[in-house]
Amino acid sequence: MECRFSLNLFIPSWAEGTDVYVNEEKVSIKSFIPQSYFTINRLWHDKDVVKVVFNCNFHLKPMIDNINMFAIFYGPLLLAFESNSEIILKGRMEEDILNKLKVLNLQEGLFQLENDGKIYSLRPLYDIDKESTGCMQLSVIANFNLLKSQLKLSMII
Repeated sequence: MECRFSLNLFIPSWAEGTDVYVNEEKVSIKSFIPQSYFTINRLWHDKDVVKVVFNCNFHLKPMIDNINMFAIFYGPLLLAFESNSEIILKGRMEEDILNKLKVLNLQEGLFQLENDGKIYSLRPLYDIDKESTGCMQLSVIANFNLLKSQLKLSMII
């Protein structure tokens, strides 16, 4: 069976780049605009497969009530420090925070940050249940140089 329709794919704000494939063939994309839709208009067939690959980066979002406090994200994942106490990070955002973040194991949700001679473990906030998580206070100079990795989303039409 076949049917012509437009498939609208939402591109989230955290996606630094997005690749779209239909039946393993990359769709030609001139540009993506974050927080908008990308449309594929074509004749679709049974068992067509669409794969969307969002490129993820680490990024910081300041707290509304205190510009010196930030949340660390990896793509859409809010990360939490595995700590029983408050975390105070030192240095510049790009050189001492963002460039020192690492993905240890994306499947297990393990991340790491080296700062001021210390190594911190981070996990997605949703993965921490009834445990203490560290807050952080940063003194930063804004200039992003983000690390890259990918999240993948596939669907069968």
